Amino acid sequence: MWWSLLACTDPPAAVATTEGPTDGSSVTESPPTGETSPSTPTTTPTTPPDDTGITVPLVEADCTALLPLPATYATLSFVPGSEDFFFDAAGHELGVSGGNLWQTPFGGPKELVVPGLSDSIRGARMFADGRVVLADPEHATLVIADPVTGGSGVMATSVVNPNGIAIGADGWAYVALTGAIVRAHPDTGVVETVTELPNHSIDGLTFTPDYQRIWFDEEFGKLWYTDWVDGAWTAPARGPDLPIGGFSLLDGVTMDACGNLYVVEMSGTVWRVGADLSVAEVFTVPGLGVISAANFGSGVGGWERDTLYVMDFLGKLYAAPLGVPGKWEPYMPGY
Repeated sequence: MWWSLLACTDPPAAVATTEGPTDGSSVTESPPTGETSPSTPTTTPTTPPDDTGITVPLVEADCTALLPLPATYATLSFVPGSEDFFFDAAGHELGVSGGNLWQTPFGGPKELVVPGLSDSIRGARMFADGRVVLADPEHATLVIADPVTGGSGVMATSVVNPNGIAIGADGWAYVALTGAIVRAHPDTGVVETVTELPNHSIDGLTFTPDYQRIWFDEEFGKLWYTDWVDGAWTAPARGPDLPIGGFSLLDGVTMDACGNLYVVEMSGTVWRVGADLSVAEVFTVPGLGVISAANFGSGVGGWERDTLYVMDFLGKLYAAPLGVPGKWEPYMPGY
């Protein structure tokens, strides 16, 4: 978990230009200034990412309205700190703090919705039916919780070191592990490998607006992506490098409706990677903090759609208006 990594004195050595997964397929590192063509897929899911028949709506956005950087931001102190968080369609921010799932309306106060969870919860996302999936690395499980009933249970087992979560257009939970991305079905608990990156500590992940690419980061400063091509996810390829500090870590990621990627650096900086792969600093929070996740608002109950909300694990949420909304999410209100 990330807090144990903070005790490390040195990051691992940089990886070589080409690495090989254990199954013999290739992993491609692209130059920091551009992309490579997708490589041979490592694994093939049994069904395509749109197998539920969900139509992915593209959010209407004026991409010329992006505000100049660095962005200004406000500090919201009424939200409890958490490793990850998300917004629901009812105007709440939700996250796990102190082993409990809390929901917080804009302005507060926080409300307990699911008690008795693990203290080690990392990733957290909501399915379209309102249930919540949580990554529990201490018990190598994915937990499913219901904010309406307050109940919780095991969704999938033998999921070693789960971290960030994204919900696919197929209704499955896509989960970052050490060395792989998997997807898990919310009802059957079936877990399938999406793509592999052995010996890399993968943290946050997010889909592009068309849900044909997954961007993800590893904690020690690198960005990767995998594409849905010809019925399978490709082997990971490198994205641009981020100029993070030598003793800092990357954590959560999210994306706006224009295809810009946002990556948080735990020491306090938020980065934007443009659709053209250009890199820019969004803002940096001075002083002591542990920046863990970022998401765009829902547009409900005071959480603005064109505002990027950034979590400080120590108990703050930073709100930066950016001029464009976040991409569509399966659990968000209709656009």
